[in-house]
Amino acid sequence: MHTATENFNNKMTGKKSNSTEYAINIQGGYRIAWVDVAKGITMLLVIIGHTSVRDSAIWTWCYSFHMPMFFILSGYTANKANSWHDYFKHVKKNFVHLILPCIPLEVLRIIFVFFQSAERSRVVLCNLIVQEPLKVFWASGATNNAGDIPALGSLWFLIALFWGKALWEAIEVLFPKENFIISIFIAYIGVVLGQQHYLPQELDVVMVVVFFLSFGKELRKISQETHYEKNKNIIATVGFCIWMICLSKGIRIELAWRAYPYGVVALVESCCATIAVCTLSQEVSNNIIVSNIFSYLGRNSLLIFCVHSLDFSYSFLWGNPLWYKAAVYRILFDILIVLLLLGTYKLFQYIKLSYKELLKKDEK
Repeated sequence: MHTATENFNNKMTGKKSNSTEYAINIQGGYRIAWVDVAKGITMLLVIIGHTSVRDSAIWTWCYSFHMPMFFILSGYTANKANSWHDYFKHVKKNFVHLILPCIPLEVLRIIFVFFQSAERSRVVLCNLIVQEPLKVFWASGATNNAGDIPALGSLWFLIALFWGKALWEAIEVLFPKENFIISIFIAYIGVVLGQQHYLPQELDVVMVVVFFLSFGKELRKISQETHYEKNKNIIATVGFCIWMICLSKGIRIELAWRAYPYGVVALVESCCATIAVCTLSQEVSNNIIVSNIFSYLGRNSLLIFCVHSLDFSYSFLWGNPLWYKAAVYRILFDILIVLLLLGTYKLFQYIKLSYKELLKKDEK
């Protein structure tokens, strides 16, 4: 029987496969069910991590892998750029999907911050607007130790993913056989640079992202081999043990803050954790009910992330002295707003389609 990865690669190469064990087709687009499950789980952990108490056990656990896992899964499902024509086509597509949404999100953020401020004056509004070019220039998820680099906030993830993909795919076109080794070297430079100086457009973080993307691609290649399928539970167990050992030392990676405890060990921890969680996601995908819930969240993870980046504006709805209650409320309200947005979009699509049908009838 074909695995999800085999189905995915058959689709990419034009081969036919009758297996639908993990593969699903959503509105003409080919997806892997367990990958969507993994994205759904990780998206919930992002919200929990942002709500939990810093340096607590749950916070350390979430930050040990949740953001790197998104990058790894992105590399896992990415199409290969075989030429510069493919490369620029991918860059254009990624710009539309990742960078353009940042514009309305940042505009909304300014509006929400302005109306929530104690003083709603022109001076306050102008200060918010004037700060934007500097924030966008650095695109940092957090301020540096000196405090002279402003934080853009959660949108750092979208910008890092865009530049990470652009750099990674350029390396793939130039060095198709050595790209993984090169990505390791680049990540090491990124870790060293990030702990000393922040680079514009968070390029030091982008260098680390390149490694995670490349690791995802290598994981896809390895998972196609028979010996991996036979021993995946053993591999996942070993990965889980390494992950737990790192957690016992309090090791977690904070890309926004450029925190890499024990250097590249934090990167290894994230990769081991991802392997363990991905294996778990494959098992979860066998349960139809649970799989459908997490797959839906995974398919809409980008929209959930965008809503989550603005949920500070309605913190009065989900805020609670007990962080775990606040996390549950925050998740529920974020998902509710996503459902309302998707429902509104489908309603407009239905009205638009109905209107076109009426015009056709009138023409006849």
